Amino acid sequence: MRQRPLRLGILSAEFFEPTLSRGRGGFGKNVRTVASYFRTHSELGVEVFLIHGFRRSPPGAVWTSLDGIPLLMRPAGASRWSDWITHRRLLAQLRLDVVLTMDFSPPFRGALLALPRTPAIVWARDPRPPEDWAEIATLRIPGARGRPSDSRPVDATCFRSLYALARCTRRPLRIAVPAEFIARKVAPTYGIVPPTVYSLPGFLDVPDVPRVKARWPRVIFLGRLDPIKRPWVYWELARALPDVEFLCLGESYYPYEQDGGWTPSDPPPNLRVLGHLDDPARAELLASSWLLVNTSIHEALPTSFLEALFCETPIVSCQEAGGLVSRFGRYVGRFDGDGLAAVPHLADAVQRLLEDPALRTDLGYEGREWVIRHYNASRFLAAFSDLLSGMGLRWRPPIGHPSIPVVGAKNP
Repeated sequence: MRQRPLRLGILSAEFFEPTLSRGRGGFGKNVRTVASYFRTHSELGVEVFLIHGFRRSPPGAVWTSLDGIPLLMRPAGASRWSDWITHRRLLAQLRLDVVLTMDFSPPFRGALLALPRTPAIVWARDPRPPEDWAEIATLRIPGARGRPSDSRPVDATCFRSLYALARCTRRPLRIAVPAEFIARKVAPTYGIVPPTVYSLPGFLDVPDVPRVKARWPRVIFLGRLDPIKRPWVYWELARALPDVEFLCLGESYYPYEQDGGWTPSDPPPNLRVLGHLDDPARAELLASSWLLVNTSIHEALPTSFLEALFCETPIVSCQEAGGLVSRFGRYVGRFDGDGLAAVPHLADAVQRLLEDPALRTDLGYEGREWVIRHYNASRFLAAFSDLLSGMGLRWRPPIGHPSIPVVGAKNP
């Protein structure tokens, strides 16, 4: 029987808090969801510590907190060597039982090397193999020169040395994915062939607001207003369908001026740009929308897709997400470059779904049922417990611990 809480360190570059990381993206949303869940369910016996994989602060100011959870940043001192020694000492003081990384990025190596024997789980949310980077490399902003900042590739094959060292030292190191279709991307992204890629589904903290659709056709965009998301395609889609209300929720990570001049401005009259909204207002707009539209050049399994389906809102997208979009909406096909060639295809798919209320209702209900069945807290806890058990750590959620409620009846 465990005598003290399991001490979990979550290593991430994002925390869904703009004072700590660039903007609010899905990675950070998942970090806060998991960390807050453990904090508010003390009966689970998990003590969480957040570790910033990017942010550097003076050695005397490396500690802060988020949602009442301690957060450690990387020291920024006289030299990289001394910084790493300080970081190693601070991490050792946490006496972590396991580290969970939100995806993997080369800067994470320092923290993982500083804990050479601590079991670790790499939660590969969006591993990008060369074929994905080749697609992203075509990205262009209309009328701008050069490549946008977020289209430049990141080489994650440095993970090989960490993996080889873990095998030599018998450090338990696992790779887990939130969806089966992502597993095939692990080997070419990280340059390794693990014997097993494990399943670790995420879960949502979206308030279960009334799912009452707007009286008139309403479409929503939810995501970062950054080049990789190609928000200008959404702008043109709104122009193509002037009788439909378009909502845009999200903020930008990157200053567009450095990428050649496109800015999220001059919206058509039927497009409202609302920036970032917190729940429940955010969930209410998702639930009132008839469709979610995604215009990205690349996605893995966006949290926005799961949130939309939880709110019974079908999806129209240029990204298939492992078949999810075709199943609960309309996949319009792949369009590289600036994506403007997708506009008539998106407009046709949106128009057809707007004109078929029975189909939209069925897709929304079935999508919500699927999300609740596959992406709930109970499934996460069970998979997390199995991962820990396979690494020699004894932790189990209490028997009968409640999960997200089951789906109720369809909305009238």
